Amino acid sequence: MMLKRVTIIVPVYNVEKYLSKCVESILAQTYTELQILLIDDGSSDGSGKICDQYAKMDRRIEVVHTANRGLVAARKTGLEHSSGEYIGFVDGDDYIEANMFEILLKEITEYDADFVNTGYIRESKEGSYNAFGEERKLYNLGSLKEREDFLINHVFRAEKKSFLNFSIWSKLYKRELIQSSYFLLRDDQQYGEDMLNLCLCILKSSRIRQSDYHLYHYVVKDNSMSHLPNFEYVIKEMGLVGNVAMVIQKYDEQIFAYLKKHISYYGNKKLLDIFRNMHPNTSLPKFYLEDIKDLRGKKIAIYGAGEVGRDYYAQLCRYRDIEIVAWFDSNCEKNRYEYADVEGVDCIRDYDFEKIIVAIDNEIIAEEIKNTLLMNGQTEEKIIWRKPANILEC
Repeated sequence: MMLKRVTIIVPVYNVEKYLSKCVESILAQTYTELQILLIDDGSSDGSGKICDQYAKMDRRIEVVHTANRGLVAARKTGLEHSSGEYIGFVDGDDYIEANMFEILLKEITEYDADFVNTGYIRESKEGSYNAFGEERKLYNLGSLKEREDFLINHVFRAEKKSFLNFSIWSKLYKRELIQSSYFLLRDDQQYGEDMLNLCLCILKSSRIRQSDYHLYHYVVKDNSMSHLPNFEYVIKEMGLVGNVAMVIQKYDEQIFAYLKKHISYYGNKKLLDIFRNMHPNTSLPKFYLEDIKDLRGKKIAIYGAGEVGRDYYAQLCRYRDIEIVAWFDSNCEKNRYEYADVEGVDCIRDYDFEKIIVAIDNEIIAEEIKNTLLMNGQTEEKIIWRKPANILEC
């Protein structure tokens, strides 16, 4: 039986300090039917010579020297020279576990997935930790609508647990998928290219396998994006959002029309996250009550001291004719704030108020809280829950 060939593409640019460790980790793979492509992108240090030395040591290694054209062009060059049925990527300054491609190949073939996504190990001067890779799951995406919704739920509107990491190097792809997606990117796309590729891959995939392994070592350098000046960082992040919209619109106008508001949500969330990172001691609300006419001139209580509850409290404190007499939460020990007391459910009967607002985003949980309040002597008329308005929506 013929073994399936895996092509590993390694873009190389001025990484002589790290390159040997990277290549040695690939040569040590327990799966050996490999084509290893080292794409020297016009390096001005000793990286090109190191590539040539390794090519003499192992027949599986092929080196392509090019003028410096950037990461996207280097990966495209690798794809043009690839012969494997499956394609993986390793950056020249990172390294991988010895069983990475054996495991990923087993996953992608066993489930006949278009690509398999896994976690990775993030390494920096401050230490290392496992990133992503929290669950094992197979996603069957038989229709375009299912693929669009997957993109919404796992990229544009993803919560932490459902978020699909963007990196191209934490995945193994069917050759035809990555060939058809990556060549749609511009060569000068030098920031966020992995996310753009991921969006296109999702829209072209029928089966996606999520793995919980951590097999790739991503080494954070001093010149990483986290060290950019704030202004430059904002420009790059907002430029990425615009490029996502442009790439999807160019791919298919109807898909773009369906995803447009979700891309906008993602962009607004990026802005909010940027602001919070730049000003960690400043609170910027995300949720608010859209209609408060029925609260004016009344004594009210708030149930829920999480993110929604905090934002409601900040909003309603601005109105002189709304008196917040109490704030409750079933986990009041965890949710303590310097500016207000949060009390447990057992204290509800001790307070006199005309309305109690359920500050929860999830309707099912809100219904459960409503039943709890009814059992604690509150009437249907006093309890208010409305889907929180979100400043990220537009």
